[in-house]
Amino acid sequence: IEEDAEGTVWVGGSAAGKAFLCAVSEGREECPPGGGDSGGAVLALYRDASGSLWAAGQDKVWKVKPGPTQSISLPGPIGALRTMTGTTDGIVVGAREKVFTIVNGEVRTLALPSWAEGLVFTKALRDRDGGLWISASDFGLLHFHAGGVDAFTSAEGLSGDHVLGIFEDREGNVWVSTSHGLDRFRPMAAA
Repeated sequence: IEEDAEGTVWVGGSAAGKAFLCAVSEGREECPPGGGDSGGAVLALYRDASGSLWAAGQDKVWKVKPGPTQSISLPGPIGALRTMTGTTDGIVVGAREKVFTIVNGEVRTLALPSWAEGLVFTKALRDRDGGLWISASDFGLLHFHAGGVDAFTSAEGLSGDHVLGIFEDREGNVWVSTSHGLDRFRPMAAA
């Protein structure tokens, strides 16, 4: 679910093996057939800083609005729901074994530490300080910031290795829900 700048609520998903992408505004619902060129499911929606609405299918990302629709093929399949977030100049998409950045229609593979290669990336969040938080299936959480990356797993104190959601509140705390609890990461105070 994502709201655009005009207040229209967009909902994407899959029903009976077919993708849907619906716009709900002023009590009206529009669901054009096919849900875009999504490969059978709409897995993620994201509104970027410029107000553009993006949708992710199983192996594509497309800009839904403002038009014209722009479809971008990914070099690998998306592994889970809610795996798309923004950057200062594009979007990030978590996939199976890789993380992709898309800037001006060009897809690049994000450099990962060797220990993170081959993981299935399942959730993504860009925080207000520019840090990128990405969860990996049954591997916990990766935090890319200031040119480095930190890993948080149950061995480092994360409540569980299966991340269900990532959220940033208005105070800049990043909340992570796992299959075993809830964790809060507080922003570091500047000296």
